[in-house]
Amino acid sequence: PGQVSSISLNNFKSVDSLVMNWTKPSGNVTNYTVSLTGAVTNTTQTTATQVTIPGLLPGREYTVTVQTNSGTCSQISAPVTEATYPKPPRNIAVNTVGTNSLTLSWTEPVDMTGLDKSYNISYGNSSGTWTVTSNTTSISLQNLTSGTNYTITVVTVGVRGYQSSAVSTSVYTSRFYISYVTTDSLHNIFLKCKKYIED
Repeated sequence: PGQVSSISLNNFKSVDSLVMNWTKPSGNVTNYTVSLTGAVTNTTQTTATQVTIPGLLPGREYTVTVQTNSGTCSQISAPVTEATYPKPPRNIAVNTVGTNSLTLSWTEPVDMTGLDKSYNISYGNSSGTWTVTSNTTSISLQNLTSGTNYTITVVTVGVRGYQSSAVSTSVYTSRFYISYVTTDSLHNIFLKCKKYIED
């Protein structure tokens, strides 16, 4: 049989499966043997020219080959590589809130302990949205506006730059209020401000 060509390997943004398609080669073909290597190994025989490979782990690269079988003869394709998408962070929490800053933490994704990964944190209000990156599971956001509602999202960035679905939360920064007004002998006005903390 001829060698399989025009192989397409796609994750379709899945965290645990890959879909492989190929073009039937010339010659008589009995079946195909699809072999996957990586964090998980898998071998599947099929007569179709498409196969879904389930049961994979998130945020990993996998290499797949297709072997064409006909009697005692076979031909193995060139390998193709693709990665699964990472899983999202868990348990996002706002730990401390100030008038112009806050600290945020989360738990790393399931099944991704020990992998190279980072996190993109986006935070925004009615004035705009900003994005920062963290290599750990916590961050301090600075230069915020007091008394303002911020929507915060966190995504995992895995191999190949693939990004997970987002987890989100919202929080108001603390605000200042004027407690009293005094004047000096020249009638300059002084405002005494205190930090107002939202309950």
